[in-house]
Amino acid sequence: MSDRSRPSAGLTFWHHVAVFAFFLLLVALYTFPLIRDPAGFLPDHHDPFLNSWTMVSYARRLVAAPLALFHGNIFYPYGNTLSFQEIVLLPTATAGPIFALTGNPVLAYNLTILLFWALSG
Repeated sequence: MSDRSRPSAGLTFWHHVAVFAFFLLLVALYTFPLIRDPAGFLPDHHDPFLNSWTMVSYARRLVAAPLALFHGNIFYPYGNTLSFQEIVLLPTATAGPIFALTGNPVLAYNLTILLFWALSG
């Protein structure tokens, strides 16, 4: 049997898009109240507040002072205090532009969470 007569085992681009859309729908259903108000809804837990503040801090420092990336305005007089918690640099690459366009850290956090959860599927 020649290589040309074998069916392709890989998924096409549109298959990947369909799978991503399916996972995005599952994430939207799983986090239901979030999809109704992504610009104002945060779960009643301390992590969304901390992580949204951290991502916005990283985004501001990446633009204004990249050499002071881990210097936060917490735990004075210690330096590099943003390294005391989760390093969320990859999500910042998504949340930073959203925050720059909208000025809303809650929207930036929520859209980043929805996107990353769907991509992890």
